Amino acid sequence: MKIIYVIFIALTKFLLIKLEKLTPLSVCTKGRISNYSEWESGGSCGFNSHTNAVGASYLYPIAPNEDLFNNTVQCGVCYEMVGPYGALRVRVEDSCKKDDKSGLCSGDMYHFNVADNGTSYLMGSGNLSNITFRMVSCNYTENIKIKTDKNIDYDLFSFVVLDHNLAVSSISLGEDGKEGWTSLTREKNNYWSYYPSDDIYFPLTIRIFSINNDYVTVIVDKFESEKVYEADGNFEIPDDTYFNISSLEKVEIPSDKKECCELDLSDFNPIF
Repeated sequence: MKIIYVIFIALTKFLLIKLEKLTPLSVCTKGRISNYSEWESGGSCGFNSHTNAVGASYLYPIAPNEDLFNNTVQCGVCYEMVGPYGALRVRVEDSCKKDDKSGLCSGDMYHFNVADNGTSYLMGSGNLSNITFRMVSCNYTENIKIKTDKNIDYDLFSFVVLDHNLAVSSISLGEDGKEGWTSLTREKNNYWSYYPSDDIYFPLTIRIFSINNDYVTVIVDKFESEKVYEADGNFEIPDDTYFNISSLEKVEIPSDKKECCELDLSDFNPIF
């Protein structure tokens, strides 16, 4: 039975990597997962709704504990997770509050609620498991997009950023005919807001920066709610660049970095 288990894990990793190369962006870290439902709406990151139409590039929704989520800073970050039954690539779309009735998100351990359409690939039929995980590229093939808020008016222009390969660090906005750039505010619903002091002059030029300090540009030509605008590209996926999982700041790559995360249960302290 143990031999079959090892072969299954190896085959799962091989197929995942063969279908799509996952660029590592952090060291492997110990964590814990449980499953959750009602994830289809996109959660507190304000992303588009989900379906069960999974495929090779499907990103399974997750909700990290509130401290790691850090007021939407983690929104859109992708991770590779390895559990007792296999590996899975996931994306942060929601948060698990400290006062969650399960009590699992109130401690100092990295905990994630994983959408229940994907947890079987990590922990079979269970509902709580140890894992290892690392940040990876999201590997979008299309350009970044923004979607304007349905409640925008001439005192507030706001939007959510969609389909970014790396985490978003900051956004600046420039107005036609005006000098300089204005730094936008990231709200608790993951929308970026601009509060103009007078009339807005279109077109607007929006620069969206990644945690790797590159940026893409979006041009907004008119004032329209729930409108999708496409950027001129996506964030470049860096080679040999690692980030701290919590702060998303760049860190030195360890000399003993691993090609893939592995789950060695003997390395965990008892957690439940």
